[in-house]
Amino acid sequence: MVIPAYLFLNTMRCFACYLTLVVFWLSNYAKAEVFPVQVQGEGVDAEITRNIVAHLGEVEMDSASQLSRFRLGFNQSIKTALEALGFYHSKWSFSIKKARPSLKGPSHLTGRETLVVEVQLGAPVLVDEIYVDIQGAAKDNPQVKSVVAQAEIKRGARLQHWQYDDLKADLLRACLATGYLDARYDRSQLAIDRKKNRAIVFLQVSSGERYRFGQIKFKSGNLNPKLLDRLAEFRQGAFFSKAQFQKIRQNLSRSGYFERIDIRNTKRVDEANQQYLVDVLVELKNKESHYFDVGAGYSTDSGVKGSLGWRWPLVNASGNALNGALELSKPEQDVSFNYRIPLGKPLVESFDWNLVWASKQLDKTESVVTSLGFFYRYLRPSSWQHSYGVELDIERYKEGDKDVEHVLYLVPGATWFRSEIDAGIDPDSGYSVSLSVQGSHHLLGADTSFLKSTFSARWLTPLFSHNWLLLARIEVGAIATNHFADVPISYRYFTGGDSSVRGYQYENIAPRNADGDLVGGRYLNVASAELNYRIMEQWRLGMFYDVGRAYSDFDEPFFSSVGPGARWLSRFGQVRFDLAFPLASDETGKPRLHISFGKVL
Repeated sequence: MVIPAYLFLNTMRCFACYLTLVVFWLSNYAKAEVFPVQVQGEGVDAEITRNIVAHLGEVEMDSASQLSRFRLGFNQSIKTALEALGFYHSKWSFSIKKARPSLKGPSHLTGRETLVVEVQLGAPVLVDEIYVDIQGAAKDNPQVKSVVAQAEIKRGARLQHWQYDDLKADLLRACLATGYLDARYDRSQLAIDRKKNRAIVFLQVSSGERYRFGQIKFKSGNLNPKLLDRLAEFRQGAFFSKAQFQKIRQNLSRSGYFERIDIRNTKRVDEANQQYLVDVLVELKNKESHYFDVGAGYSTDSGVKGSLGWRWPLVNASGNALNGALELSKPEQDVSFNYRIPLGKPLVESFDWNLVWASKQLDKTESVVTSLGFFYRYLRPSSWQHSYGVELDIERYKEGDKDVEHVLYLVPGATWFRSEIDAGIDPDSGYSVSLSVQGSHHLLGADTSFLKSTFSARWLTPLFSHNWLLLARIEVGAIATNHFADVPISYRYFTGGDSSVRGYQYENIAPRNADGDLVGGRYLNVASAELNYRIMEQWRLGMFYDVGRAYSDFDEPFFSSVGPGARWLSRFGQVRFDLAFPLASDETGKPRLHISFGKVL
């Protein structure tokens, strides 16, 4: 096929034009620089500067002559920024402040120049009157009235548009949140008299009637409706509130029973009772019957560890749950089951049955405990977790070359625990406090009466900034008894290792018998302080000092250690590396590397 000459020439001309435009655009784009903006003038504060800079955005120019090209847009941006803060009679000018002369001519910018905005503010517009008229049932509502009383816009103050916008939005939001679901503005106006420099606010709200919660319906597989009502904490006939409506979803989610939660509400009018109601429909999809968790890890205390978890979140329609766990390491092997029965307040109150088999070997000291426990657990509004119960313990233990002992104990006990910590793998503040008391008595069939009390606390806080963190911990305990030798070995105190006194083997700080076998102590004192600094996004370096002892006589020595540490903030959690140098005992001067993984507190 032959292409006509004129068609070929026209095509080439168009191509040349497009190519020229592209090259011209790219050359201008490549040379454009972003210039900082400096705002100055009498009375110009940080708020005014921020607003002007925000409205101007990024200023891109490649020559001083372009300033006039952008002047119209700059003027409109500055005018909007200043009027938003109440300055309607301002004047301003632009100039370029150069850091050094350009080698390419006086009008050429080098990229180091600053756009200077010189502002003369003029007289501000003041708020002369604020008229807020709430018509309807919300007129006397305390939450709605508090919005007006706490509004930042004040009579006699300089007009700032955002304060008016906030009051307008907050007032309607308060009406809707407290059940006035038909609330609307009949008038919302900010009237500005530029000549007299005054502004008048007009807000007229028609709230309508206040709605109440109507019926709640659950669409769920097999859960008891009474349990669902207790989870939702729903009261039919109570005034509707957005917070309570959201709490329904939050409570159902916290239960751990459901894979999907869909909530819808519908307004209706009960003509017979003259009530405005909101009906709630909740569609739920239960979680799968069984979940399994497999884990592996390593720490200096236990070496390689393996774990297997099993969860059955919904055993029956009453919301009972069954969990099982298997944990294996060289010094310890545990198998445990927990059966949870929710009570009147299912999210915070339960009755738990525990079955535990635990084997532990420290040096030549061995113990195997089978325990069946019954506990009442309650989470108070103050975030204190209470646990009261009793355990039936069957223990077989052996101290070195001595004969194996078999004991059976009924041990009542109580635990109080509270913990708060920032979220994330690198929190900068938090604490945990725990107190436990447990014991037995001859009247309960025990070989000897004893009472064991243990208190522990940890505190994490920043120093100077988030980069510097201080972690302090303390643990003290005591066993009251007249025959300590008859107290089961699983209730005695041992310390040493990754989470107590670093620099020593796991739980090897404790009294020993004449043959050198660990027998455990009657008392416990442990304290630690650690200071670390964040050097990189995922790394912290620091120093620590640990001191402690498990003992039966008050003249027994303390064991201490000091050393550097590193924290790797991995995506799976903190991995801790500590090189501890013992300062007392036969191990003095022998450094010990500790590697551990887990929570900060």
